[in-house]
Amino acid sequence: MGRVCPKTCRISSSVYLREMRTPRQSGLGRVRCLIDANAKYTEYLKRALPCAELDGLRIVVDYANGAAYRCAPTLLREMGADVYAIGVDPSGHNINRNFGALASAAMIRAMREHDAHLGIAFDGDAVRVGIADETGSLVTSDQILGLYAQTWSESGRLAGGGIVGTVNSNSGLEHYVRARGLGFIRSNAGDHHLVRTMQAHGMNLGGEHSGHFVFRDALATSDGFLAALQVASLLAHSRSPASTLLRVFMPLPQLFIDAPLREAHYGSYDEAIEALRKLQRQLNRSGRVVVRRSRTEPVIRVVVEAESQATVCDLAKEVTAKLLDVSNVQINAAE
Repeated sequence: MGRVCPKTCRISSSVYLREMRTPRQSGLGRVRCLIDANAKYTEYLKRALPCAELDGLRIVVDYANGAAYRCAPTLLREMGADVYAIGVDPSGHNINRNFGALASAAMIRAMREHDAHLGIAFDGDAVRVGIADETGSLVTSDQILGLYAQTWSESGRLAGGGIVGTVNSNSGLEHYVRARGLGFIRSNAGDHHLVRTMQAHGMNLGGEHSGHFVFRDALATSDGFLAALQVASLLAHSRSPASTLLRVFMPLPQLFIDAPLREAHYGSYDEAIEALRKLQRQLNRSGRVVVRRSRTEPVIRVVVEAESQATVCDLAKEVTAKLLDVSNVQINAAE
């Protein structure tokens, strides 16, 4: 490596340029301008989704002032839905701000105004989706994944004999899937872990609790728009309201805890892991405690799950107060 200047802690530009491995000839990429990219994408989605007529379906869609704001409303209307679009005024600075899957209040208000059958909210890059039923209640991604597993199995679309979830997936989903004779495999959190596990087991359906779904026959990564179209299509062809259709199993009480990971915690992290494993052994099969470091934030992420809400709350207190030794934590209840 080149010498590092002690004052700037940067490698000099001349040394850096000499040591760069620049691509040559066949290794060089090419730039193409796809003027009709939106049209190509929407046509691909139509082919990927069979029986996608949405006639008579009133949908509020929140585009988070992001990537899907232009093509998505057009496609949904072409399929016959009455679409009430919000979050379609991107300024370059307002993506995800007060709109989208991370801020569902705007979508729920619009649903009540328009008496909508379904609410759909994307995040800024449209890889994540949030769903609300006709009452304005949010539906967990685990419930939606369970519905996909059921309908795909019945139609013969499901490959590999099961589905892939993650360590965050509710155990109620696992019980529901296994009760139907299907396999359920957990990967680590994150799209790349999910996809690799799907590939390893020959499965074409997987999803995360966070609202990411992977349909490997169509795409090699999550696509919130494709996931939303699947939900809308199933609802349009069902005689049940969304509040019934999109709740297929009884979830276990579950809490998600985000605990700040300060430097002082690194030394005792292994001890905390061992203590959590001891808790898991005590729970046996009646619940789960999962802990991991976040890859994107300086926090420890903990999932606590048990057969009763009281047990979940007790475990959450024990984890945060004794094991992580922190007082400032964010605890999110899950269905």
